[in-house]
Amino acid sequence: VLYASDLAFPLMNSTFYDIVGNWKQNGMSGRFQAAVVDKGLAKDLGADSITLNFDAGGWAYPTEWKKEVRVLLTMTSGGREAPVLFSFNLGKGRVIF
Repeated sequence: VLYASDLAFPLMNSTFYDIVGNWKQNGMSGRFQAAVVDKGLAKDLGADSITLNFDAGGWAYPTEWKKEVRVLLTMTSGGREAPVLFSFNLGKGRVIF
């Protein structure tokens, strides 16, 4: 398993561009509601939404991704639903961002 935080988005962008394409880096600081869109994660959490606390602005999210990407959490950013937690399989492992 490779876990990468929002601070690693340039590495994610350059390494996995063919899986997770274009990105926006305009996230704001603050507390935001995120929808738990993955049914398994929602069941594990016992909730359909959670509060995320971004202590700094400038976090990034992808605007394009391939169908094998599993989106887990989304929130509204710039008038559209942005994935803020997702994963995909790679070889014998899994990437979580």
